[in-house]
Amino acid sequence: MPTRRWKSLTIAIATASMFGFAGPANTAGSTHPGPLSRAEAFARAEALTALGRKMFFDPSLSASRKQACSSCHDPDHA
Repeated sequence: MPTRRWKSLTIAIATASMFGFAGPANTAGSTHPGPLSRAEAFARAEALTALGRKMFFDPSLSASRKQACSSCHDPDHA
């Protein structure tokens, strides 16, 4: 698997683990924790925004590994 795919896969797994999408191995008897509090929802949104910002400015995610999204797109219009 090319390095770019490994990096993308690693980011996806880390993000899923960080936000609790990867459930426990033993799910017998587990219940859904219910809706997030307002503070938890804002914290999650801030974390996702930070991740998106890092990806937008990261040139290593491009095919050439030399050009980030911000090379062509103005982040002020995002």
